[in-house]
Amino acid sequence: MLQPQAGILPAPLRGGRYLYYRLRYGAEAAGALRSLTTEPWGAQDVLGLAATLVTRRGGEVEGLRSFPDLSDSQTAVPWTPHDLWVWVRADDIGAAMNLGRRLTEKLKAAFELVGASSAHLHGHDQDLSSYHDGTENPEPDEAPGVALIQSGPLQGGSFVAVQRWEHHLEHLEAKSQQEQDLVIGRRLVDDSEIEDPGAAAHIKRTEQESFEPEAHLLRRSLPFVEGFAYGLEFVCFASSLDAFEVQLRRMVGCEDGILDAIFSFSSAINGGYYFCPPVKEGPLDLSFLGAKFTEKGA
Repeated sequence: MLQPQAGILPAPLRGGRYLYYRLRYGAEAAGALRSLTTEPWGAQDVLGLAATLVTRRGGEVEGLRSFPDLSDSQTAVPWTPHDLWVWVRADDIGAAMNLGRRLTEKLKAAFELVGASSAHLHGHDQDLSSYHDGTENPEPDEAPGVALIQSGPLQGGSFVAVQRWEHHLEHLEAKSQQEQDLVIGRRLVDDSEIEDPGAAAHIKRTEQESFEPEAHLLRRSLPFVEGFAYGLEFVCFASSLDAFEVQLRRMVGCEDGILDAIFSFSSAINGGYYFCPPVKEGPLDLSFLGAKFTEKGA
């Protein structure tokens, strides 16, 4: 029976490591990926395959695509073409780094590690701005219906959208507390929603129930600090990429020309879409890529 990867639904652990891989020129992915189907996949890790990798290997995942071209937006929203994304979850950054090193060693014959970052829980599910992140997440019993494909050969799989947001908190802190609250659309003191914060407030740009159909997501983001840079490693899971994409298009003004007020102190500096395949009796199930990507096809 197909099941979701174990790291998708639970709340994040304290530490996280995000690894980005590119298929080496001329390399064959089958052997490296097949190694992930011969033993149980990590109890807390999440792996995603980009559309580029799936299509080049002759596979097909309905609904998987590359990050959108938002050239008609009010601000730049870049994306980075990677083939494989892994979120290594652990109780501390050191453990996450060591788990990531072992995975990279297993994949190195075919995949080159081209990007890595670390993140860690802050406060009580707070962004570094101190505002709560993921307030509108579904309740635990509703999360599978939001995050997972519910039927068909890919049942238990999930789509994930990943972005890094780099903050410049001095721009936010230059505002009064009331003005800061209006940027987010919630009061910092108690996380309560402001009744009419204005059309540019972040909660108005991303209000899930205001889309048709409703655009529900399971957010699993973590703050990062790296040298002089800091911000949010945004991660959200859904049964379709459409929910994230309509929210992003509204945020950057494609819908009505209004730019999300969050851009007054934060910038998206990369992004990507991936498909997180289900697991079958422990190992990842990559049968959608063809027989040569399964242990049986070795």
